Amino acid sequence: MNRENFSEINVENPSSNHRVYYAPAASTSGDKVKIYRRAFERMNHEYRVGMLSKINPIDRAIAKYEWGEFILEQLPNYADDRSELFNGAKILIIRAYDMISEDRYNAKSAIKEATKALEDFNKLIAENNLTAQAGHAISPKVIASRKAELVNNITCRRKQYADIVRRCPDHKFEHIRRRAEYCESMW
Repeated sequence: MNRENFSEINVENPSSNHRVYYAPAASTSGDKVKIYRRAFERMNHEYRVGMLSKINPIDRAIAKYEWGEFILEQLPNYADDRSELFNGAKILIIRAYDMISEDRYNAKSAIKEATKALEDFNKLIAENNLTAQAGHAISPKVIASRKAELVNNITCRRKQYADIVRRCPDHKFEHIRRRAEYCESMW
């Protein structure tokens, strides 16, 4: 087997005529494309930059998951030590699941808390109206204002949860969950 692989393309200066050496990180048989170490490293760098450029935590977690999947997909053909890459990919997938799971849980909890606050306020108003003496009742204007504030809070929390589900639908979340559980079982 030939130990050197050359490319006709120079990455730094595409117009130059000299060849650039790429050490193969993986090889395949047949007509499939060969993956080279520098290309693999460049793709990992692109995944990392893409992940870090995401502002939204759900988008960042999904990018982290996709990066881990990319590494796992390339590992069978990787010619160097695979254990470090394999562990790194598992950690990426597990952390991505943890981040998405935490955001989903927090959003659901916020909806429940906001709903409970509205229910408690309604109970308080009902009790106050029953026991209030003529001059000590809460103003209807204050009640309406507070009720509108609580309803608006519920609406905001529901929109936040809907945004999380839009960015990571249930079927994708379940796939990430199964993959993370599989990765955790391999420790």
